[in-house]
Amino acid sequence: MNFNREMANIMAGSSVKVIHGECIGNVDPYIEWIKWLSYIPEFQKERIQYLNSKTVEELTLEEIDELKIYKNQNKMLELFKIYGTNKISKEEYMEVYNFMETESIDKLMISKLSKQELKYAKEQIQYFSKISSEELRKKVKIEQKELLLSHK
Repeated sequence: MNFNREMANIMAGSSVKVIHGECIGNVDPYIEWIKWLSYIPEFQKERIQYLNSKTVEELTLEEIDELKIYKNQNKMLELFKIYGTNKISKEEYMEVYNFMETESIDKLMISKLSKQELKYAKEQIQYFSKISSEELRKKVKIEQKELLLSHK
């Protein structure tokens, strides 16, 4: 058993969250998990609705697996919301920790984006990777100011 898992096991049942994963900049992995588990794009809603409209006998094994993934993501979302509170059992706490440890947030994000969104994201990554750090900082500051002004 590794140290982080042992720590999570000790903290389970307390009001402390043991987060598995790196903080990149000011991006909190816990918030990202909740955000991406909560996000259900239109194409996924339609797919879930279609699968739920079939009888059990009509579902293929692949479709059953797909439904299991959707249901598990929904369950994990609810557990993430109570993670680190007195409302979660020790077993559920460790279930959330294990999920963060074994699942990939990158794969979850990619599964929730349409082909067009993925293409756009790749283009933006290529564009921003060619810009100097100083230029990027200026661009972020300008966009933050514009965002602040639009909320006033």
